[in-house]
Amino acid sequence: MDWTEETLPCDSLTLLTGLQSAGNKAPVVWEALCGVMERGTDILIQTPYVVCGGEMYRQLQSLCVGRQVSILTNAPETGANLFGCADYRMERDNILETGVKLYEWAGDRSMHSKTILVDDRISIVGSYNLDMRSTYLDTEMMLVIESAAFNAQLRAQTEQRQAESRCVLPDGTVEYGAAYVPPEYGFGRRAFHTVCGALVRPFRCLL
Repeated sequence: MDWTEETLPCDSLTLLTGLQSAGNKAPVVWEALCGVMERGTDILIQTPYVVCGGEMYRQLQSLCVGRQVSILTNAPETGANLFGCADYRMERDNILETGVKLYEWAGDRSMHSKTILVDDRISIVGSYNLDMRSTYLDTEMMLVIESAAFNAQLRAQTEQRQAESRCVLPDGTVEYGAAYVPPEYGFGRRAFHTVCGALVRPFRCLL
């Protein structure tokens, strides 16, 4: 095997890891990710779920000052985590108030990617979801990759998903990607999201 054909050039690799103790944890990985994102001006977070608490909202709002921050996540119609989608519907306005752009992906399956693109050189991949469980409870790992070639390859994949998404701007305006196909949103699923969105309020940190 010719490894020069199978690999991409890389300037540096940094592994971010959370605390391994059981129980509640300090948000080590999230704070480290914020530190990396602060180095750029164009941020694209790809995450299956968005379940933020007050401090996470404040940090997102701070990131949006002087930066373009976008989040690509599952549309409620197609996401596999029913409880996470229910919470997202309840919280979408609060997410938008931070200043982020929301891309709601309506693909043919539920997306489970966890990546961050920072400008055109830094890519971050790993296990961290943008939710309180990953931030304060689970032990997560993210790999920070400084490589323009890898960034370009990952960006091409995420741009295809953006084209298949509807984009909700901070002011509530909705734009549709060139390849967006409106997903079916049946009465049963919509009703489940409405009821569960209210019932899970006390347990959001566990979603």
